[in-house]
Amino acid sequence: MNGSLTKAALFEVSRVWKGSEESQIIIHTGSGGGDCGFHFEKNKSYLVYARPSTMYGDNELLITIICDRTSGLEQAQADLAVLGEGKAPTKQVQLEGRFNGLYSNLWVAMIGMAAGAAVILWYVWRRARKVR
Repeated sequence: MNGSLTKAALFEVSRVWKGSEESQIIIHTGSGGGDCGFHFEKNKSYLVYARPSTMYGDNELLITIICDRTSGLEQAQADLAVLGEGKAPTKQVQLEGRFNGLYSNLWVAMIGMAAGAAVILWYVWRRARKVR
C-alpha cells in the first residue's frame, strides 16, 4: 500500500469486457474524505471501470475512483446495454491470501501511525506543561 491509506476490494468476476480475464480481481480505491475513493459494499454486485495507476502509491495498482463510471449493477443497465454480453473469465485464480495480506499491512500501518501520533501528542503535552 506504500504509505497511502487506500481500500481494497476483492471481486469474484462474472463478466469481462476488456483487460484481465481472471476469476478474481483486487480493486483499490481511496479511503474517502476527499481522495476520490469509491465506497464498495460487501456482497453487492458492481460494474467496475478500473485501470492501472500509481495514484495511491509508487506501485501500479488496479484502481477505480468516484469519477469513473463504476456503479452498482442496478444503476449500470444503460452501460450494460452498450457493452453487450461480455465474456466469462477464463483464468481461475485464488487471491484471498494476497487480499488478506493487504489488509494486514494496512492495519500494521494504521497501528504504527496511531503509536506515532500518541508519541507526538505526549511530546506536545510535556512541552506545554514546561511552558506553564
